[in-house]
Amino acid sequence: MSVPARTIADEAGRALSLYDQDFHAWTAEQARLLRAAQLDRLDVQHLAEEIDDLGKSVRRELRNRTRTLVEHLLKLQCSRAGEPERGWLETVRRTRIEIRDLLDESPSLKRELGDLLGQVQHSAGELAAQSLASANEDTGTIHSRLLAGGYSVDEVFGDWLPERL
Repeated sequence: MSVPARTIADEAGRALSLYDQDFHAWTAEQARLLRAAQLDRLDVQHLAEEIDDLGKSVRRELRNRTRTLVEHLLKLQCSRAGEPERGWLETVRRTRIEIRDLLDESPSLKRELGDLLGQVQHSAGELAAQSLASANEDTGTIHSRLLAGGYSVDEVFGDWLPERL
């Protein structure tokens, strides 16, 4: 039995306004329609946008965690201060586990690790330099390390830890 065209149009209008008014309710409604195989009632345009955004958000999360990881590797390698080292090591270990979890859930992102690393090394260096400068430490070693090519994918995402410069 087919649904009259007016009902479909009413549902599409409701879905569109629900998307703008209450995103959570819209997602619940779209999930219900999918499970019920009521595909003709779906808000297809917004669904496609949201699915695309989901993929982008996972990649963005991986990029941000990679930046944090590189920042803390640089601090470990370039800082002369002893006290914050334990916290930086904990951040490196925790962030590597979080990245492994992301890659387990989205293994296709593994092939993007080199590109992501290239995108974040400079900004991670800036963050590390700002942190060390605020503690009155020399930041020249960070810039030297980055100018020498930064870290490799194996170094960042493996179990490697830097030695102090």
